[in-house]
Amino acid sequence: GAGSFSSTSALTTTYTPGVGETGSIKLYCTVANNCPPKLIVTKDSIILNVLQLPVATLNSSNGYSLCPSVSSVLSYSISNSSVTGTVSPSWSSPVAMGPTYTVSAPTGTSAVTYSLSLTNACGVVTETVNVFPLALPTVTLSATTLTACAGTTVSLTATGNTGNYNWNNPVSSASVITITATSTTTGAVTSTNTCGSANSNFTLTVIQTPSISVSNSNVSLCTGQTETITATSSEGNYEWQPGGDLTNTLVVNSAGIYTVTTSNVCFTTSATSSVTINSSPTLSIASTSNSVCAGGQLTTTLSLTGSVGTYSWSSGGTAATETISTPGIYTATVTTSTCGSATSSFTIDAISNPSVTLIASTFTACPGNTISITANSTEGNYNWSGSSNTTATLVLTTSSTTTGIVTTTNICTSASDSFTITVTPTP
Repeated sequence: GAGSFSSTSALTTTYTPGVGETGSIKLYCTVANNCPPKLIVTKDSIILNVLQLPVATLNSSNGYSLCPSVSSVLSYSISNSSVTGTVSPSWSSPVAMGPTYTVSAPTGTSAVTYSLSLTNACGVVTETVNVFPLALPTVTLSATTLTACAGTTVSLTATGNTGNYNWNNPVSSASVITITATSTTTGAVTSTNTCGSANSNFTLTVIQTPSISVSNSNVSLCTGQTETITATSSEGNYEWQPGGDLTNTLVVNSAGIYTVTTSNVCFTTSATSSVTINSSPTLSIASTSNSVCAGGQLTTTLSLTGSVGTYSWSSGGTAATETISTPGIYTATVTTSTCGSATSSFTIDAISNPSVTLIASTFTACPGNTISITANSTEGNYNWSGSSNTTATLVLTTSSTTTGIVTTTNICTSASDSFTITVTPTP
């Protein structure tokens, strides 16, 4: 062998194995007695097992970095177990015996060292291992409840101990996202590591443009009337101009544009109502003539002026004009859609028929006499038959019996009276 004896010639000796000498070796001892005439030799042997310190490797069932509440089983393997003989394991912190040792994730942030001592006939070998704590993932948002005006943008920042982020709305892996405020939105960010995942939720409330409407955007009133305009707002606040009223109703009685506004922290919206004041209706009647003939020979036209609406005549007509041939009182009414009705009357007088009367209508005369015939006319005009005279008196020189007529006229008709002159011949 590669070993050495402390003495090779003594009955007692010490054998020291050589470097690298392992396993079973057989040592021989030879004793010789030189007693002539014969040499006597005796030989014997012994099996010697040469042991080594164990060469161990530590193993962990879950690795050497553990998440909270996770345990791992430490074990060992001896690569030279064939030359170590009996090996006794001893674990420390705390002390335990056995081929395995269960450890838990360390508390805090520092590693914990565990040691294994393996003892055999050759001595003790100690191996150490560090078990490190792993933290659960964390993720925190700069805000979980946000409010923004519609159309604006907001930024949201995530921080955590992993450095990785997974947003779902909008989809992103950055630590900072920008959201355009269109409608109320919810979302979440998730961060993961080998110990699991953590998430944080957020809600973005979007403030929209408020709505407002009025019950009547066009109000038409008569003089002296009032109207109540009612506004309806999504925000429940109101301000009227002019006037500054802060309720949802406004009583109006004068013409103008009335504006009501409602607002929130982001926007102001308005609605308007236009008020028109209509005067009470008026009506008057004009005529082309104030008189007509009693017998209906003439007509006149009555015309309405003033408010526009529905017309009604006492004579039955419904137009803005009416043709009249009979004297009397004519009444017209106009009815408007806004402020009621108005009435007016007009009197058409009758033109009397003319009359003419002779003071004397029968005369007796001698030939050559002069006869004066006089008439009275209601019209003051005279038309003597057979004569150009137009005065009230006609002078005739008689020569024979004569008849004649005097006539008077007006715009309606004429009237006449007749006379007779009887001439008595000279005897």
